[in-house]
Amino acid sequence: MGRCDRLIRKARRSPGGLRFEEACRLARCLGFEQVRRTGGSHRVFKRPGAPGLINLQNRDGSAITYQVKQILALAEDLGLLKD
Repeated sequence: MGRCDRLIRKARRSPGGLRFEEACRLARCLGFEQVRRTGGSHRVFKRPGAPGLINLQNRDGSAITYQVKQILALAEDLGLLKD
């Protein structure tokens, strides 16, 4: 099992347990590209063909749960996740 697969499993199992850098890596694993960095605590990602942007915020080194869930939901809608 690859690094991205392990990270996806971890995010699905415990979306509130991801560190901020893991959430950024999750977005990149799912084909999202960082489009801008708005200060030290925010990263904005976009995936070609996907509607809208994903904003990730760093809260004391941790990712925000609902933002990780947004990444997973969008990836599911796009058919990027295997069951």
